[in-house]
Amino acid sequence: MIENLTWSQKSVFELRLPLGKYADLCIPPEEYLLDRFRLGEGGKEVFTSEAAMLLTKIHPIIVWSTKNYCVFGLRTLFIASSIIPTATISVGILPPNTPESKIADFILTDAWLTRLAFSTKMPEGNLFGSWKEMPKNLINALSPGLDLTVKDLAKVLSISVPTLYRNSGTKK
Repeated sequence: MIENLTWSQKSVFELRLPLGKYADLCIPPEEYLLDRFRLGEGGKEVFTSEAAMLLTKIHPIIVWSTKNYCVFGLRTLFIASSIIPTATISVGILPPNTPESKIADFILTDAWLTRLAFSTKMPEGNLFGSWKEMPKNLINALSPGLDLTVKDLAKVLSISVPTLYRNSGTKK
């Protein structure tokens, strides 16, 4: 599907979200489990800069045209542009002769595969289950904003504590 992809180092601030007719094809922010990157009174990070850099390697960004419009890895770009806007990262670059007719398909494919691969039946419960198993020092290193009490985590996820436990399949 993607032939002749090259890799280059780019500053995150050079990368752009799709505009115009392509913007409506992306996953809307309200579908994200967490749509903000600082939590609580102290404004602790949901993603540290190290975690955001790791994310750009695990789920790379692919851009198109000289304006660097992101067509794959839109969620990664959303996070990276908020957390590490001045960082230089490796991005895939589609050839300049990639037909515009394919760009919409690529953006839709990104939205579809992101939902298919990373969505869960009960995202809050699954996040909570993983949160309970993660060593606290790793949570603090990657996501200090999620070093919360169970009650506060439920509040951040906009569900009740009993619902959090019920959806995670864990006992209190």
